[in-house]
Amino acid sequence: MGERIRQNYKSHGEAVNCKQELEVQSANIQVAGQLVFSRLKPDEVNDAESALNVLRATGHDCSHEVALFFVREAVVTVVVTLQTTSDI
Repeated sequence: MGERIRQNYKSHGEAVNCKQELEVQSANIQVAGQLVFSRLKPDEVNDAESALNVLRATGHDCSHEVALFFVREAVVTVVVTLQTTSDI
């Protein structure tokens, strides 16, 4: 059962508006998960959620910083590898 809310409104329109907002809030609470609009494909969303779970399990919570670190390290590794190969 839900919580009973009783309020008085000056007009019928205000009362209907409030009722609709409460119904939307109730429906949103009942949805398993959260609807988010994203440019990511569904498999990319799943991958991002998985990566965040790994980060949180290790005490990190900022995926942006981790991504930047990864990109910097990957670039350094490629540059070092190319320099080593060209020395041969």
